[in-house]
Amino acid sequence: MDVDKALAETAKGVKPVYVFHGGERVLIDRAVAAIRDKVFGAAGPGLGEDRLDAKDTTPAHVVDACRSVPMFAPKRLVIVRGIEGWSSEQQEVLLGYVAQPAPTSVLILMADGKLDKRFKFVSQAAKLGVLYEASAPGDRDVGPWLVSEAQRRNMRIAPRVVHAVVEAVGADLAALTDALERLQLFAGERDITEEDVDEVVASTRAASIFELTEAIGDRDLPRALRVHGNLVAHREASLRTLAMLVRQVRMIARTRDALERGSESSLASVLKIPPFAAQRLATQARRWTTGQVVRALRVCSETDRQLKRSRRGDSRIMEEALIALTGGPGLGEVPLAR
Repeated sequence: MDVDKALAETAKGVKPVYVFHGGERVLIDRAVAAIRDKVFGAAGPGLGEDRLDAKDTTPAHVVDACRSVPMFAPKRLVIVRGIEGWSSEQQEVLLGYVAQPAPTSVLILMADGKLDKRFKFVSQAAKLGVLYEASAPGDRDVGPWLVSEAQRRNMRIAPRVVHAVVEAVGADLAALTDALERLQLFAGERDITEEDVDEVVASTRAASIFELTEAIGDRDLPRALRVHGNLVAHREASLRTLAMLVRQVRMIARTRDALERGSESSLASVLKIPPFAAQRLATQARRWTTGQVVRALRVCSETDRQLKRSRRGDSRIMEEALIALTGGPGLGEVPLAR
């Protein structure tokens, strides 16, 4: 079942267990908010809510939390993120609880990405009608979703403007929601125009990739992670992003070689790039040692291998690669001494 089904069911009454999975966090967060409102009402959660991360807890601890008596609330709400990190055997610990949940608790389990339906727990959740998928809308459905979301916010937006927003942002619902919020703040109560989209929303993916390569060249991890998050929101292909990072590392290697040969004055002609770009690369190359360049090329090679073969999410692989490229641990590399 999809998340819309969960919202419709919750309007009638709250189930004791929900298992959400899929790539659209916006839809999941909306369902969780609806469940929370239904459980606690205007009073708010108080001490009745436990928020847990699967990597920092165990299924047995989650069950214990669900069986605890709620404090100053009609029910205890237990929310667990990241359950895709649990093995099939770990997930099976929850089988008994899902079959006979505590009447005084509501358990929400969430996964980043799709769960493997071959796992016994996932299969059982589906059979019990508590497994909900938040899948991305198809290309034909993105526009209608944006229109309905705008209507929910009492925004007036013409079809051609909807098309302009989708063209500028892509199909990611989180990015589209953010775009609508900015447009609403900017335009107020008047109709949204294409000029508004150009003013506060439009951005190019190429520019974002360029910002990422610049951040890596500067060895600036916080900026790299921030820009990468924007690329993920725009559904930029990880292999294309990696190709641009490899190009940047190789350009830094070539620049270092040219500087060591005393060719700084002719750097632009050697690299066949504009003088201002050559100057920028020279500044970056002086921040890199030969060992760091070699390490970065190893990291890029391992990233390529994992993106093509690993079952881990592309976003997590790329984040680990960015950490390793800027000197941190990951992808088989230990942290560099400072």
